[in-house]
Amino acid sequence: MSKIDSESSNLHGGKCQEHDRKLAGSREAMTLIEDALRDLKYGHVTVTVQDGVIVLVERTEKRRVV
Repeated sequence: MSKIDSESSNLHGGKCQEHDRKLAGSREAMTLIEDALRDLKYGHVTVTVQDGVIVLVERTEKRRVV
């Protein structure tokens, strides 16, 4: 294998690992979003994204007092 092929392989491997981490993070984020939405009757869920990655999920629930 030439030096160029080796470098290309290493770069591709790094991209795959980064993609796998983002995918795992995306799955975790989706679970957090689903949990935040579960049983929410009144309120909102806010998702904050930085550089294409979900970094924060906030839930605000409103309860009516009759």
